[in-house]
Amino acid sequence: MTWLGESSTSGIMTFTEDGSPGVISLGVEGQFLGIVAGSPVFIEPSGFLLSSGVFGNNYIYVESNSESSTTSTSYQDKLILNIPAGLNNSYRIGWCGEVLGTKEKVMFVRVYNNTDGLTYSNPGFSPSEIQTSNNVWSPYSGFIDIEPAGSAKEIIIQWRSNSAGKTAKIRNTRVEFWRIE
Repeated sequence: MTWLGESSTSGIMTFTEDGSPGVISLGVEGQFLGIVAGSPVFIEPSGFLLSSGVFGNNYIYVESNSESSTTSTSYQDKLILNIPAGLNNSYRIGWCGEVLGTKEKVMFVRVYNNTDGLTYSNPGFSPSEIQTSNNVWSPYSGFIDIEPAGSAKEIIIQWRSNSAGKTAKIRNTRVEFWRIE
């Protein structure tokens, strides 16, 4: 039996029951690689190794690590994830990042479906949660399951200050999308 492990430049590291290492060479898209845990394994168009199941298909990932700041009380776009048309079934959107605001006021970060006008998450961060005296960034994260119903979607991470003139900052923002069933 072979266990899949970490990827390397030459392929996927594997380990047999006796612990000896091996490598599965990454081949062309659609190439059959073998059986893992009773399921056939193929190279998907994304370049990832996946079983014949659907979990993880149509994976999309975007990130913005740079620090952005605003004193506006209107939402500002930090990062946009575009979901292509033609996808049905259930998918998961996951997000994370870091925020830094002022001691005096609350700031907001939201995950917004611009296509359908839906807000998936809109947490406010209060002064007790934002450690500005020591310049400590506070994390935010979450996920939601959606069904795109075949139409393209635009998902945006946005942030704003709750009080004009007070600075709200965001950085290390990531959003990912993948099929779950």
